[in-house]
Amino acid sequence: MVGGVLLVTALACLRGIGNGFVLDDQYNVITNRYIGQWSFLSKALYSDNAWYINTHVRPVNAFYRPIWLDWYWLNYRFFGVDPVGWHAASVLVHLVVVWLVYKIAERLTGELDTALLAGLLFGLLPVHAETVGWTAAVEMPLQAAFELAAFYAFMARRERQSVWWPALALYAGALLTHESAVIFPALIAAYVFLFESSADGQTLSVRARLVTIAVLPFAAAAFLYLIVHILVIGFITRAMSANHLSDTQALMTMPMALATYLRLLVIPWTAGPAHRVLPPASIGSPDFWMPAAMLVVAGAASVWAAMNSPRRRLYLFCSAWMGLTFAPALNLRAFRPEMLVQDRYLYLPSVGWCVIFAAALAGFARRRRLAWAAVTAWLIACSVGLWSAQHYWHDDLTLSLHGVQVFPEASIWHAQLGNILAARNDLAGATRELEKWRSLNPVVDNYNAGRELWALGLLHARSGRTQEAQEELARGLELDPDAPAIAYATLARLYEMKGDLERAARELGIALDLHHEDYGTLYDLGRLHARMGRTQEAAAEIGRAVKLMPHPTAAAYTSLAELYDLDGDERSSEAALKTAESMPDATEEVGIARARIRMRHGDTAGAEKALRDLTDRHPNDQRVWTMLGLLLTDQKRDDEALAAYQRSIGLAPQDPRPYFYAARLLHAKGRDREALDDCHKALAIDPNQAGAASLMNDITRSSARP
Repeated sequence: MVGGVLLVTALACLRGIGNGFVLDDQYNVITNRYIGQWSFLSKALYSDNAWYINTHVRPVNAFYRPIWLDWYWLNYRFFGVDPVGWHAASVLVHLVVVWLVYKIAERLTGELDTALLAGLLFGLLPVHAETVGWTAAVEMPLQAAFELAAFYAFMARRERQSVWWPALALYAGALLTHESAVIFPALIAAYVFLFESSADGQTLSVRARLVTIAVLPFAAAAFLYLIVHILVIGFITRAMSANHLSDTQALMTMPMALATYLRLLVIPWTAGPAHRVLPPASIGSPDFWMPAAMLVVAGAASVWAAMNSPRRRLYLFCSAWMGLTFAPALNLRAFRPEMLVQDRYLYLPSVGWCVIFAAALAGFARRRRLAWAAVTAWLIACSVGLWSAQHYWHDDLTLSLHGVQVFPEASIWHAQLGNILAARNDLAGATRELEKWRSLNPVVDNYNAGRELWALGLLHARSGRTQEAQEELARGLELDPDAPAIAYATLARLYEMKGDLERAARELGIALDLHHEDYGTLYDLGRLHARMGRTQEAAAEIGRAVKLMPHPTAAAYTSLAELYDLDGDERSSEAALKTAESMPDATEEVGIARARIRMRHGDTAGAEKALRDLTDRHPNDQRVWTMLGLLLTDQKRDDEALAAYQRSIGLAPQDPRPYFYAARLLHAKGRDREALDDCHKALAIDPNQAGAASLMNDITRSSARP
């Protein structure tokens, strides 16, 4: 029969095995470059449980869970990044917990049918869909397995002549899996007080002494764990940086949070990843007093029923179990404000609920045999609810769409959906969702917010909103230095557009540190250094970039040739030009480069001859006409220069540079009206054309003078 309970539970959990990696799994598994290393095991002993996410900050969070990290390492060793194996392992842990619930319920009640029903209820409770369907939530079943095993070992210790060490060893495992296990000594106290000492008929003082003796070893273990926790993390707990609830708001929100958790147990098919819980506006708000009143009534009715039942000790103990194991989840300031209620925190408390419910149902069904039909219907409803709820964690898109639908005020779901849509190249949808996240999240002061902010900056950069993009990328990268290289490269491009070459070079340098073999970033950094006059560095960087390119272009070699020439290395320059000449369709590139080099050396006649030859052979290349215009401008041959610029504009009307060069020449000739017209055209094409904007301001100021 126990095998049947486990089989039914396993079948109901099969849907979760088909889920992928979602939410935190991306950082815990997919992009975790340390997870496969042996040192990952040792670092788990002296680091917080998210140290690998942000290597620039210590600690990343307030949690010390080395066994949870060891579990990740072990799964990675067995399954790599195949989510099927990870989810199957989570289901296996859940089945172990179901078996332990059965064993504990059997010992508490002495009734086989109650124990089987308690195990089956626990196994099929839809609120457990999160723990079997999401890899990161395995922490709760792991902790529960250690803690329930420790509790069962403690219950059975009298049969083993008071051997305590198995229970203590298992309890140590629970502590090192999840910090909420510190409450375990209180469970031991409740059990000894209600069952063991009262069964012996002892006085209250003797019972208190027995409780103290029983609790002391576990309390010492918990105290030792807290000392280690402080040594590693630096503190016990703290308010989450993204949670801006005040203490008063957190207290006023507790009734709503408790009522929501109670609803998840009473109406289990309401389980899911998102629950709309918002802080009440005031103590007079219905969002405060209605759930508070409901909890008072439900609590009073439960106490009355328990005290008038012949099984009052069992009901009181299970109620204490629920209250004590759930207490850590009421530290609302330790959670994101959009995730004050999360299904997985009911995993261990639901043990007490399932034992109470099973005892009541089994007792009722023994008196009325037809009641077993109702019990069966309830179990079928729970199975359907569990099967359905597992799908929410199938993939990030499914999860985020459900979150946005259920809790539209929660910024985290908009951010998650925006990132998914961006990865699918739905730029409009991604921008819409991330802008919604930004409007709901005005205070940006933490690592997670930094990640969303630079993602929004990337979208704004792609849509041409450069000023917003620059501000968002700069702030986002300040908060999240572990961003990908593309974020730094994009910010560099924005700085370059504004003429801030020093900052642009710095950001490209960081991008290159993140991706050493990125020849595109290396080439851009060399180009920037060339503009800054740092020709030696530029030549070295572009030379290395060309070597890394799988198929280097003639333009890359001509750029390198010009840098070598600037650095005085004529031999290397000529070699680069010869290489470019050997490439197909490189005549124009090489001719332009040779003309530019001649101009730099003062050979204007040779440069003009080369450019005239190019205009004859390639009359439709606007670059040649633009360069010829610049050469003629230097020689004061203004009319010919203007004609060359006009030819260039005719060939490439969307290039702002010929307009600017023509405007500059027209201004020098005193033809300011025509110059202003060309400046307007250049800025219409590229609003960030700094030269055209500056020239237009000079013309406006000079015309305003008397």
